[in-house]
Amino acid sequence: MSANAGPDIVEDGIVFYYDTDNTVKSFIGEPTTNFATNAPTPSGWPGNYTLIDSGSKTFDFVTSTVEWGGNASWTIYYYDVSAYTGQHICLSATYESSYSPGGGNLAFIFIGQTTGSQTYLGYSSPLDYNVYYPTSSQQISWNGVIGDGGKIGILTWMNNGNSTTLTSRFSKVQLEVKTHPTQFVNGTRSVTQGLLDMSRNSTINITNASFTSNAQLTFDGTNDSIEAPFETILNDCSFEVWFKATSTRTYQYPLAIRNNSVGSSYAFYLDMNDPDGSGFAQTMWVYWNSGGSPYSVVPKTGTYGDWNDSTWRHYVFTRSTTNSPYTLHYMNGNLVSSINRAGDQTTQFGNGAGYKLYLGQYGAGFGYFPGELPIIKIYNRVLSASEVTTNYNAFKTRFRI
Repeated sequence: MSANAGPDIVEDGIVFYYDTDNTVKSFIGEPTTNFATNAPTPSGWPGNYTLIDSGSKTFDFVTSTVEWGGNASWTIYYYDVSAYTGQHICLSATYESSYSPGGGNLAFIFIGQTTGSQTYLGYSSPLDYNVYYPTSSQQISWNGVIGDGGKIGILTWMNNGNSTTLTSRFSKVQLEVKTHPTQFVNGTRSVTQGLLDMSRNSTINITNASFTSNAQLTFDGTNDSIEAPFETILNDCSFEVWFKATSTRTYQYPLAIRNNSVGSSYAFYLDMNDPDGSGFAQTMWVYWNSGGSPYSVVPKTGTYGDWNDSTWRHYVFTRSTTNSPYTLHYMNGNLVSSINRAGDQTTQFGNGAGYKLYLGQYGAGFGYFPGELPIIKIYNRVLSASEVTTNYNAFKTRFRI
């Protein structure tokens, strides 16, 4: 099976895979609604706009000195957001380029909200707008609490344009009820459209996830988790996680497969209890229970430091039903533990309908993981040691290891 993931990772056998750095096929963006319409209102010196493309919210915004005969002018294109007074609003766009046949030049761009009845952003508080001296393809944005002006927009200022016009192109104009800009969407991006399984086998729900000010996925360790249905029955299998834990929690669960109605589960978690008194919370537990007694595997990995030190780590667990040793554990491409115990090879992971994959939580209201889980992969076969190394090498530069 191919997950269309590129040439640098092992793709054969993938049944679940996401990568938040893949913004084309996997991490489409934080859920949001773009309220920007195709008809902003112009104000200031004479100007007009042309909608170039509705799907990408691309506009040509024009300001002109022709009517008043000066050599400088400004025009703002704004949206009425008075309905959101007192709420946090973010406006963002990409400045593409400018063109003036009469020699005028774009001096600067203001983006933000107006004060009172004014439409010139320069009369607003400096906290109410941002100034850009743009280069091509530059991202611009402003966010804040909407005040009494009720207008939020983009203003272009032209210099050295005696009796001429300046046309500036902006794309991906986005207006959202957020404290930060998110990835562009023309309309609404739902909680099941933001993060995609590249194996195309599961719909991922990120209702309970958090996002940073850069609109990146994170887990707060308190109540964050993401879910996906998981009805695949796994015998031989491999689980792979890139993770960074940012604070101490007892029993942090990066990943669990669980059927809450029957109690059957597979999970691995970080034990923060310093079980052998070495000063390191150095145990990675793997646990499974199919209605009987649980099995646990405890690889000793103290050489990799304390789990909550905000260091990136690559972890792979493999389980074979036929070959001894039955379970293997790898950290940063190295084999750190192998277990050969009666019963380990006979338990199925997952048992059909009713199972879910929980990321960042055990799935029963505890064990929340604090940190980041940018890459999760599940295979329906045992990865070899060389394949584990291949996957590790494919991403270690990205995580500066």
